[in-house]
Parts: sequence; structure tokens; C-alpha cells
Amino acid sequence: MLEKILQDKSIILKTIYVLIIVNIGNVTSLLIQIMLSRTISIESFSFFYSSIALISLCASPIISQHLIIQENISLLNNNDNYKKYYINKLYKIFSLFIVGYFVFFLVFYEEIQSYLNYFQNITYFKLFGILIFVLISLVPSSFLISQKKYSLPSKIFTILDIFRLIVLFIYLYFFDGENIDFVINIQLFFVGLIFFFNHFFMSKSLKLPPEKMKQNFNSVSKNSKIAIYSMIFPIILQLDIVIVTYLFDSVLTSKYIVVSTISKIIYFFFGSIYPIIFNEFLDKIKKIKIGLVLFYISSIIIGGLIITIGGKYFIILTYDQNFHSSANLIYLICPSIILLSLSNIACSYLIAEKSYNFVKYLTTTVLIFVLTTIYITKSIELFVLIFFSMCLIIFLISILNLIKLNLKK
Repeated sequence: MLEKILQDKSIILKTIYVLIIVNIGNVTSLLIQIMLSRTISIESFSFFYSSIALISLCASPIISQHLIIQENISLLNNNDNYKKYYINKLYKIFSLFIVGYFVFFLVFYEEIQSYLNYFQNITYFKLFGILIFVLISLVPSSFLISQKKYSLPSKIFTILDIFRLIVLFIYLYFFDGENIDFVINIQLFFVGLIFFFNHFFMSKSLKLPPEKMKQNFNSVSKNSKIAIYSMIFPIILQLDIVIVTYLFDSVLTSKYIVVSTISKIIYFFFGSIYPIIFNEFLDKIKKIKIGLVLFYISSIIIGGLIITIGGKYFIILTYDQNFHSSANLIYLICPSIILLSLSNIACSYLIAEKSYNFVKYLTTTVLIFVLTTIYITKSIELFVLIFFSMCLIIFLISILNLIKLNLKK
């Protein structure tokens, strides 16, 4: 095993470098959450993170298509004129999506207010602004990754997140601030800067005028099964918080958000690796290097076990005491996330081998989970048990399909 890992030393070192940069940013975001848990009301805490989860869920169907965008850019054979045309086309398409989201936002505005139990009108338009920047940031960040500038988007995110931490720390501790609107303003400013800096560095690489090309590209319609698969895991990672917000009060939702965040560290810690794997082996994706995969799997299992064992004590030591009573939930939520992370690896291999049969089973499982939790869940403990069952079923589906595929060879 060690020999196989060492054979892929260069790509592993590259991914470790990106992991370090990304996770400095992730740690910074975690510190912000801990800080907010100690300084703002539990109702404001619930509203802010439930809003972010809802924004992430709405953005997931589009954001999850970054692999298709990366592949299309890579197919342009270093022709910057064609790339500029494709980028401009993407911005126009995303503008149409934003208009669609805005219509949806206006039609269901009162329902959204009722769902989040917050009724300050201007705040919701700021949240919609956050959604806009999250969506359009996909274009420049996907371009930079397709050009193998893996660390640049991560550096931008990390530096700006540290800046966000400093501003919030000064506001919350030196000015005794507790206004959730200020926190949302900083979030809007943060995601806006992420987009502008990514776009700036992309523009530096595309100084030639756009030129229309006749090349046929991969699209969501041409790759519907891949597109659906790409949505599933990002949606699952936000869906639990969205459903808990719907089912329970703000106090219980806040407690769940904290445990869920700590549990998902293991997934997000390695979340930056998959785009690198995809881009490195885009031409011969079937030849995924076994060393990198083994490194990925062993790190997830070891890291996940550490979080499962120590996560409760981390919550007790760092978060406000209002969040301590639900810390035991981590013993079931974190193993669920380990199963999801391992399933993502297996499903990625199936996609690389053009084996798409598992997608319909994953989709059905998630739909059953949503309906079951909404109609029968009476306690947070039951919800977590159902969530674990869904993750276990997804894991079994991915492994069984993997075994079936290899038996055919």
C-alpha cells in the first residue's frame, strides 16, 4: 500500500498543499461560527446558518456542475479566444438562472420569511445578493482550476476569510456588537470579493477578444446522469440543516447546526481533492492513480474516527454552553458523513467507468429520506437515525455497484 502511495508522490504533495490552504480557510470559518455562538443570540445564530444552508442548497444544482465546465474549458486546446467566448456565454446563462431564482424568491417570499422565522425585508435581499455571488463565482474558479491553478481560488478564499474573521472579532468583542445584519453585510462583502478577485485573475489570462467556436460541448442535457450525480452529495450536505430548520425550533436547530458542522469537517476537509483528481486525469480518467485513492480513503477513515471520538469534547470546550446538550448526536452524524465521503469515492470511479445505473438508486434514496423525515420525524434523535440510515444505504448502493462492475471485467 505504501509503495503505491509513494508512486503518486507528486500529485499527493500537490493535493496536500491545496488541502492546507483550503482548510486554513475552513478552520477560520469554524472559528467564526464558535465566535458567533458566544456573542449573538441563539435565534440569530439559527437564522444566519439556516439561511446559509438554504442558499447553498439552492446553489447546489448549478455549483455542482463545475466538473462539466472544467472539462469544456480543457477541451479548447489553449485557444484563449474560444475560452473567452465560452466564459462570456456562461455568464449569460448564469444571468438567466439568477432571473429565475429571483422570480422564485418573489413568489415564495412570505413562505421563506415564515420558514426562517425572520421578517426584516432588506435582509432577504442581502441574502439573495449572497446567492448571486455564490453562483457566478463558479465561472472564474472553474476556469482557474481547469488551467491547473489549483491553489489560487483557495488562497483567495482563505485570505478573505481571515479578513472576515478579524472584522467580526473587532465588531463583536471591541464594540460589543450583536446585530445579525452586520454579520450578513460582512458575508455579502466577503462573497462579493471572492468573485471579483477570481474574475480578476481569470481576466489576466484571457486578454484576447472572444471568438465563436463550432465545437460541441458537454452539457447538462447531454450528461443528465452525471449532472444529477454531481448534485446529490452537495445537496445532501445542506439538506439535513434545511429540514431540521423546517421541523424544529431555532434553539434545537442551532444545536444541530453545530454538531452537523463539526461532523462534516471530514467531508469538506477533503472536498478540494476531487476537482484536482478530475482535472489531472481528464484525458484518461479511467487511470485514476491508486496511491491517491488509498491516501484519500485512509485519511477519511482516520480523520473521521478522530472527530467521532473527540468532537463532543471539542464542542463542550469551544462553543457556548447553550450548544452542549446535543453534542452526543455526533456519535451518529459523524459516521454518516464518513459513509458519504467513502461513497463519493466509489461513485466517482463508477462515473469514470461510465456506469450510471446507481444514480437512479441514489436519487430515490434521497427522495425517500426527505419524505420520511418530513412526515414521521418527531424528535431530533429520530431524524439523525434516519439520516444515518440514508447514508448507509447510499454507501451500500455504491459498493454493490462497484462490485458488480468489477465482476463484469
